Amino acid sequence: MYIGESAGSIIACPDIGYCADMDSPEKAPDLTDYAGLNLVDFYIVPHIGNEEMGESAEKAVEKYSSELELKAITDEQVILVEDGRVQILN
Repeated sequence: MYIGESAGSIIACPDIGYCADMDSPEKAPDLTDYAGLNLVDFYIVPHIGNEEMGESAEKAVEKYSSELELKAITDEQVILVEDGRVQILN
């Protein structure tokens, strides 16, 4: 079982670079490898509709929705992956 929230959900993806705009890159100036844990084969965008992070989450969706399989979720939703089946739950 793996439970991740915010960056903890992003790191479960194959790569974390798609969410770089949701944080301040200057906080990690030496970061050159954006590989995630590759626990899932899609890309999670947390914080949709969030007052503080929602705008940057929406920008990630706009920027990458045509090239990546995104799963955008609100702070009240979870993604359940069980036996190869992916569900977004409220």
